[in-house]
Amino acid sequence: MLENFKEVVEGLESTNESVLSHRVNDVLRILTAFSAILLPLTLVASVFGMNTAVPGEGSLAGFFVVVGVMVVILAGLLWSFRKRGVI
Repeated sequence: MLENFKEVVEGLESTNESVLSHRVNDVLRILTAFSAILLPLTLVASVFGMNTAVPGEGSLAGFFVVVGVMVVILAGLLWSFRKRGVI
């Protein structure tokens, strides 16, 4: 009877470790997708934030073009990741 209880406990421990590992994998997948979405937006913001002359630097329209490009990139990446089932 003691052997049976030992096997049950070992089986439950194995199942618990498997569930925890699955949860960690889900969280890491979401964090990776989040960082992959933010990477191109950070690149665009850093390029246009440099102290060099860039097209549309002195106009308000240039600002909205850059923000618009960033929103389009964000929407495209979100659509792509949702289509693949990552998010």
